[in-house]
This record gives sequence, structure tokens and C-alpha cells, in this order.
Amino acid sequence: MVKILSTKRLLLIVLILVLWSLFTDSPQQKGGVDRYMNYAMLFFITAPSIVYVFPLRSFITLEKILYSMIFSFFGFLIGGTFTVNVLEQLFGSDYDITLSNLRLSSVGANLIFYLISNLCSIGPLLIIQTFKDRNVLQAI
Repeated sequence: MVKILSTKRLLLIVLILVLWSLFTDSPQQKGGVDRYMNYAMLFFITAPSIVYVFPLRSFITLEKILYSMIFSFFGFLIGGTFTVNVLEQLFGSDYDITLSNLRLSSVGANLIFYLISNLCSIGPLLIIQTFKDRNVLQAI
């Protein structure tokens, strides 16, 4: 039963990220995005990790919020760095001009960014949950 709920939560997260990627500008396009959009992007990286970890019983509420925020922040930074590297490999060093001209490439860049960022924010939570369920990490 828990695996079914886990799969449904992951599908909901992927659906939200795909829709968000379709309707927003890419942070890697020429000129980037404004400052407030960076806060919105950080929110849309933090929210799925909170949605994923909230029903788990192996974490207390403070741990859920704290771990989600910390891992989401680092996921945001790692996602931006890896996305730039992937885009440079695909489009060359002038990828920002290509993204500005092609809407499909901008959506692809958004998907790469959000999927890497959320993998970096939800992945450590899954690892910690696995260890806590096995009682390996009793201090955490």
C-alpha cells in the first residue's frame, strides 16, 4: 500500500513539474528571469519534496520541513549547474540565444532543470527514509 501511495505522489510531482515547465520562462534563456521568478522556482522545488515527505511517519514535522528546505536549496543550485552543462553539450556555448528563439528548447531546458533539481532534493530524503526505517540512523 505504501509503494502505491509513493508512486502516486511521484506521478503527481512529475505532472506538476511538467505543467510548470510548459508555462514559465527558462532560467537559462538569454537575460535569465527576474529575481521574483527565482523565488517561485525555489518554491516549486521545495513544494514537491514537502508533498513527498509529508505523509511519511519516519520523520517528525520539523525534520520534514527542515530537510525539505535544505535539500531543495542545494537541489536548486545543483540543478542550475548541471542544466547549464547539459545545454552547453547540446547546443554549444551560445545555448541562451537558441533557447530564446525556440520555445520547445526552452521547455526542454525547464524540464531538465526541474527534474534534476527535484531528483537532488527528493533523492536524499528517500535515502534518509530508508536508513531511518532500518533503524540505522537513530541519532537523526
